Amino acid sequence: MSHSPHSLPPSGKGGTVSTDTWSYNSFGDQNFWRGGMLAWWYRVSAPADAPPGATFAQRDVVRRARIASAVMLFLAIILVAVAAIGFFGPNKQILYTALIVWVAIGIGVVLNRRKHVNLVGLLLCLSINTGMYLSILRAPGGLGLMDKDILYLLVFSELFIGAILPSPWITVPLVINLLFSTYELFFAPHAADLAAMSSTSLFTMLIRVFQVHLFIAGVLWILNSHARSNTQRANMAEETARLHHDMATLRAQRDQDAQSLQEALAEIEATLTQAVSGKLNVRVANQQGGKFWALGGMLNGLLTRYERAVVDAREVQTLRLTVHQHKASHHITQRLTQEQALLKEAVAQALYEQRPFVVPEQLVLLEPFFSPLQGYWLLPSTTEPARAGVAGALTPTYVSGLPDPATLPTQENKGGAHSLSATPLSLQPQQQFVVPASFSSPMPPFHATHKEIHDDRQYL
Repeated sequence: MSHSPHSLPPSGKGGTVSTDTWSYNSFGDQNFWRGGMLAWWYRVSAPADAPPGATFAQRDVVRRARIASAVMLFLAIILVAVAAIGFFGPNKQILYTALIVWVAIGIGVVLNRRKHVNLVGLLLCLSINTGMYLSILRAPGGLGLMDKDILYLLVFSELFIGAILPSPWITVPLVINLLFSTYELFFAPHAADLAAMSSTSLFTMLIRVFQVHLFIAGVLWILNSHARSNTQRANMAEETARLHHDMATLRAQRDQDAQSLQEALAEIEATLTQAVSGKLNVRVANQQGGKFWALGGMLNGLLTRYERAVVDAREVQTLRLTVHQHKASHHITQRLTQEQALLKEAVAQALYEQRPFVVPEQLVLLEPFFSPLQGYWLLPSTTEPARAGVAGALTPTYVSGLPDPATLPTQENKGGAHSLSATPLSLQPQQQFVVPASFSSPMPPFHATHKEIHDDRQYL
């Protein structure tokens, strides 16, 4: 089963697969290790798979524990034949050796399940070597031709050490086995059949023992070293793949964060644009936990204050406009009062001096209403007409103490007024105007400068 280091797990808003989980799913031992027929035995005697996030050392312990589990199973099966040889043969120590190794295998299964792999390898090596040493040492009559073959079987301890423990440990059982073989062939007691052989034959036999042990130990050393280097190379490749995965994950997370930032900034920009355009009730959407959550909250607070300030400013503007209108109305009222007094004075003077009515220059508001009376003679009246359309029914009266206009001599009005004759004055209807009684009493004079009149006209 092959896995590309660039095959990344799916990621999204719902969460991303962690690096340890991805590494476990892609490079875990469960993808490459198949128990087959021994799966049941691994479940009993070997530890479980290394969990996600386990170090290379922890995974190496699990790998060696499975090898130890398989070795113990095959060794237990082989010991059935060994026990049969010891049971039916003359050397009963072989049977005892098989029993001792079986007990060591049972203890090793418990230790191996708890990941004490180095201790399992040493226990198997000691149990096998001890049993074989005792079988040779306690052989009846000493070492015989049949028992010398056990010296070749001592290589089993080197096999177990080379398969389970690191390669430098192979030298320990190798040296011990070679020294024991040399002692047994040249210094230990021999049986009659072996003692009959010459020293040359014993030396040849020792050379063969050395060849078997050295060759097998050397091959185990090489295989173990290559296996270690391949494991380290695989670990480096896995670490490289993890780094690629982390970089890709960080790149994707960075792109996602950049997109989130752009969306948040676009939303804030849209909110500010609407607020500037006059829509004061807009707010930034709640982004609790987002990148600009605190900024959005402060901006919403500022928009709320801005909305209140705009409403207050509008109310103040309305109040100012109302005050201005009241001031204008008050000024117009005062001006009308002043012009009314001025108009009364002009009417009174025109009646008193018996001359045509002249509209005062200071009139501003009332000037359009009284300008048509410019140059007309005014006739006083004690009664005020109810409507302007009944002027012909009024009885004209004259101011007390003034000469009768009908008896006045002819004069020339330099001011451009209508002329008077010595004969009774016959006024045309369009030249007569009945003055209401409210204008008959003279009013105090009103004086206004040309500047004041100009200012009033511009104000109105």
